[in-house]
Amino acid sequence: MKNILLIIILFLGLAVGYFFYNFKIEKVCFGDVCPDNGGTYVFYRESLTKDQCIARGGNPIVGIG
Repeated sequence: MKNILLIIILFLGLAVGYFFYNFKIEKVCFGDVCPDNGGTYVFYRESLTKDQCIARGGNPIVGIG
C-alpha cells in the first residue's frame, strides 16, 4: 500500500510540475536528417536573451535562418 501511495504522489508531483513550470522538453530535428541532426532540448516558455540562457546554465541554440 505504501508503494502505491508513493507512486501516486510522485506521478501527481510530476504532473503538477509539468503544467506549472516555465519550461518544456522537446525533441527537435534540424533539417531532414533526423534524428542525427537534432536532439532533446529544454525550451523556456518566456523569451530569453543569450546571456539570460547562459546565466541559467543553458546552452543557447543559435541557428542561421
